[in-house]
Amino acid sequence: MKLRALTLAIATGSTLAGVGLADVPKIVPRAAPVAPAPVAPFVVAAPTLKPIAIDGVGKVTDFKVSGFGSPTAKGRLDVSGTGSCRFRAQIADLSKSSQETPPFGRVFSDAVTLPQVMDNIPPLPNGKYRAYILSYDDKKCPIQGPNKAAGGWYLDFNVTGASTPANGSPAQGSSGGAPPPGGGGGGGGPKPATGKITAMSVPGGSFAEDDAQKILVNGTGGCALDLAISNKSYGGTYDQTFPVNPVKLDTGATLYNGTHFGTLAEGSYHAIATGKNGCTGTAAIDFKVTPKSSTKKILGKPTLAFDQQPKSGGVFTKSKDSNIWFKVTVPQSIKGEPNASCCDVEFDYQNEFGGWEPLPNSPFSDAGFSLAVSQDKGVVNKSVSYFTNGTHWRVKVRAYKFKTEFEWSDWVEFTVDQN
Repeated sequence: MKLRALTLAIATGSTLAGVGLADVPKIVPRAAPVAPAPVAPFVVAAPTLKPIAIDGVGKVTDFKVSGFGSPTAKGRLDVSGTGSCRFRAQIADLSKSSQETPPFGRVFSDAVTLPQVMDNIPPLPNGKYRAYILSYDDKKCPIQGPNKAAGGWYLDFNVTGASTPANGSPAQGSSGGAPPPGGGGGGGGPKPATGKITAMSVPGGSFAEDDAQKILVNGTGGCALDLAISNKSYGGTYDQTFPVNPVKLDTGATLYNGTHFGTLAEGSYHAIATGKNGCTGTAAIDFKVTPKSSTKKILGKPTLAFDQQPKSGGVFTKSKDSNIWFKVTVPQSIKGEPNASCCDVEFDYQNEFGGWEPLPNSPFSDAGFSLAVSQDKGVVNKSVSYFTNGTHWRVKVRAYKFKTEFEWSDWVEFTVDQN
């Protein structure tokens, strides 16, 4: 009862009988809570991050290799296109199975504006090489060459011939690699190409985009030259210069697309041939490239090889081999194309000046390979005595059909001895 009365008295502020003030406890207000002392936050230093590569949006429209005319000649890669692109460029030595240390490589991890030029590339030894470019993002910057299955754009090229010293005159003697050419090389080395360019023409006045494109250069003697082709004067953007190893001018030197210059699209062009390395003279011409005559293109490259290897090491000799047996196999895309046949053939030989020279009337059709379409392979023999223009040769083939475009095989090189 005392406790209830006390509680009531406190609540009402009154004094109850029998309850003294001494019985009323003092009410002491609770102290306000004291905030804890601030603690410095735990700070993690921001990591140092590699800048994110800048993406580009563009399209590669052309890829060219130039230079590398001898084991002492520097080279150049030209990547044409629009917009900007992230890509990788590399030159691979096809004689090596591993490319851990390629002869040349450059990475554009941040987008660069197209066109892009990589020049002053160090010389390469005599041999076979492949230059290629690969995109980091095919959706933002597609890179696609003639071979649609390649996943990029690649170009194969050879470095052949004797070294050229600083004075520009061809060196005498072989620097290794391909055997010295025949046809009057003079002590095994190429003859000095000190001729003169006098004229230039296009057989027939023009050629189609999907033709074997040909430009004829006339003059005297042998001549190494720069072939500059442009359509800028006609409102285009194409402007390329191709180094051409020494060719024979007296009967006219035929320059081919895929051998001496890049394939030209439909349009109007201006070309200039300028002698160099001891050759003089210049000539120019305007010409047209007409639309494609073909209505379809069949992808897939034939494979060219020898059905029998030479009996004397790496040389086909007239006395021991008599014939050279060429074997061609074609992919299913050609076998399945109605009325397709095989093959168009181009033979090139290394002339006495050290440059590649197409056999007259190349390319020409040889139906002897037609079994390659209906059977596993087609085999054709050519007499060693057929190859009298020189000692070092190369050959490529492709299928043919009216109004249909096919891909060329890779080059196959071989050496002959008429003894």
